[in-house]
Amino acid sequence: MLIGVLTITFVISHVIPGDPVRLMAGKLAGEDVWQVLRKEYGLDKPLYEQYINYIAGFFLRGDLGRSLRTRQPVMSDLADYFPASFELVTMSMLVSVLVAIPIGVVSATRKDKLIDHGSRLFALSGVAMPAFWLAILLQLILGYGLHLLPISGRIDMALAPKPITGSYLVDTLLERDFSAFWNALQHMLMPVMVLSFGSLSVITRMVRSSMLEVLGQDYVRTARAYGLADRRVVYGYALKNAMIPAMTHIGMSYGTLFGYTVLVETVFDYPGVGLYITNAILYLDFPAIIGATILLSLVVVVANLAVDFVYCLLDPRIRYA
Repeated sequence: MLIGVLTITFVISHVIPGDPVRLMAGKLAGEDVWQVLRKEYGLDKPLYEQYINYIAGFFLRGDLGRSLRTRQPVMSDLADYFPASFELVTMSMLVSVLVAIPIGVVSATRKDKLIDHGSRLFALSGVAMPAFWLAILLQLILGYGLHLLPISGRIDMALAPKPITGSYLVDTLLERDFSAFWNALQHMLMPVMVLSFGSLSVITRMVRSSMLEVLGQDYVRTARAYGLADRRVVYGYALKNAMIPAMTHIGMSYGTLFGYTVLVETVFDYPGVGLYITNAILYLDFPAIIGATILLSLVVVVANLAVDFVYCLLDPRIRYA
């Protein structure tokens, strides 16, 4: 999968019109400067030779090349930017799961009631609403209008903690700097709202659909016939089985959210991998584009693998098989 993603991204990024060397050197630089830079970054070689060298460097040395924009190794840049995106996406996924599962369960247990119609309308709005539009709307209302939350950045620069884990929420707690923790949390709230809203809506629909199917099974009717409490039947028996198909989408959503960070981080000027990719595209920074795409693809692969292990915890029959 990684080889396929690398090949497609490599070809697409190199057929885009434009000369990254001229963008990097500036219009005032002469042809001799451009040639030196092309030779320095290996852009003077045929495309197939550049591809072979990149494949060999990646799989043999773990080298993703050097960024044309920052002049730093792409691996080093990603190590600096990825913790911000990981923290943002993980918080968004956590909010999505904690909110979506109860709403989906309540909607299924009260099918065709007012709360069910309301939850379905809520889920539909989350799927239909573009992330970048919601981000701008929240900035206008919560930022400019009510002045409740900061509209951009990750933390006030004066409060930035020493890098320990790369996660500002964790690092500020480790330093016991609660004012910096609150400041970082405030900066994160709006991006988390935007990222979690879309996945929250889809997970709600998935949980509701799975719960309706499970609640109609014979073993659920038998448990109720034995006089078990409705809460125990729903949460102790039905929900566990209903979560198996929902977990598939949760795992896929986690990887998908990293793709959405390109829009959200750009709108909020949040210094993560998404903003790094946006700047790389604007500067035709091929190594950065390819390296970031490979990283996000790896996240998707790992997330899907983790879901397979969760299946075994939810249903022992899968583990024994």
